[in-house]
Amino acid sequence: MTDFESMYYNLMGHIADVEEFLSYGEGNEMIRDAQQMLCNILEESDEKYTEENEICMAF
Repeated sequence: MTDFESMYYNLMGHIADVEEFLSYGEGNEMIRDAQQMLCNILEESDEKYTEENEICMAF
């Protein structure tokens, strides 16, 4: 696993954790921050957009 893949899946795990809080009406800002961090990682890498990281299209 590359460093990029490791960071990507680690951050996706954090996003999933935060999404759990959304069911309690909390964490909206946290999830947006995590998504933005993921997009920044993708921009700094040479990775192409895929279905897994299409969330960046919203930014």
